[in-house]
Amino acid sequence: MDNVVKLVFEIAKIGKSNKTFPPIKEVKPFHHFFIDDRIDKLNELDGPWTRREIVARYLLLNAVLDQGPDVIGVRGLLKDVTNNLYKNEVRIFHRPLDFFKELNISIDNILLPHKSMKKYARKIGRKQIIPIPKDTICFSLNLKEGSYQ
Repeated sequence: MDNVVKLVFEIAKIGKSNKTFPPIKEVKPFHHFFIDDRIDKLNELDGPWTRREIVARYLLLNAVLDQGPDVIGVRGLLKDVTNNLYKNEVRIFHRPLDFFKELNISIDNILLPHKSMKKYARKIGRKQIIPIPKDTICFSLNLKEGSYQ
């Protein structure tokens, strides 16, 4: 048990010295939540939900998605997909069912940037002499974090 505790503390130290944060400020539907680089008035309503609830939904999805080797790439993909969905009036954090009501738009907005990132990942993989099959999901690659962003 002592070894487990030591391991957890060592992992925590590494995590603390290598902090990264989701790019919430770059998510266009959240721009008006910020004043001078600080998120403001979290308890204020934004539609039927508070800003706190909307940001929590984004962060929850972010936490679920960024479990792989490329946290930075996945965060960028989530940011881009979110921005594109909102641009197309698919307001997934304000009206979650919109994702399913507009499933074709939702899927297209996920697959297009993913395809582009996969193509780039294969190019990087060749430089690193890592064979990357065409059917690989780019976020399951065993590459360094952020290496194909």
